[in-house]
Amino acid sequence: SMGPEVLSVVVGGVRYTAFEEVRVTAAMNKAARTFSLTVAAEFGAPATNAIFAVGTELEIYANADLLLTGFVDGKHPKMSAQDATIDVNGRSSSGDLIDSSADHKTGRFEKKTPLEIGKELSAKFKKTGFTSDQQLEKVDQYQLTPGESVFRCIEKMCRQQGMTLAGTADGQINLTKAGTSRQGGALIEGQNILEGTANHSGANRHSSY
Repeated sequence: SMGPEVLSVVVGGVRYTAFEEVRVTAAMNKAARTFSLTVAAEFGAPATNAIFAVGTELEIYANADLLLTGFVDGKHPKMSAQDATIDVNGRSSSGDLIDSSADHKTGRFEKKTPLEIGKELSAKFKKTGFTSDQQLEKVDQYQLTPGESVFRCIEKMCRQQGMTLAGTADGQINLTKAGTSRQGGALIEGQNILEGTANHSGANRHSSY
């Protein structure tokens, strides 16, 4: 049987569990995972606000499983006569590769794989980089466009090879293909699926066009 799942956030080496809501989103075609938290101001609004300051590095866990390594991008404190909460949002560390322009002496690459080029362009980033579980083909040549982001450069080459860029739990970007691996665990009605909805429609169906 499956036991209770405890979501926690580690900030500055301290683990917090007082959340009204925690949401982590990951997708095969998204190079950065995203998160949102609604934090109860259990240490007082000013102290909690300081803990989750914009730019703060954090990790999110489900029990002992790491879900996301990243940074706070924004927050929205709220207060009333009854309580005080803070809505916090952000992305995994790979967001730096999405936002930052590629920095390279020549901007030109020859006979290298997208992974090799990605590792070269991400070498200056301490918290993120590129990995791959696929055999990648070498690119004859590639010239960076001025101002082009690291992500956009690698994404274009990977798309030509049928690859996608997926954000990982530890803040990296994995160059992979859909359907090559399966996520462990299961979704079971009545156990870890607590609510669901669907919409079935016959609209816009015609016998001929």
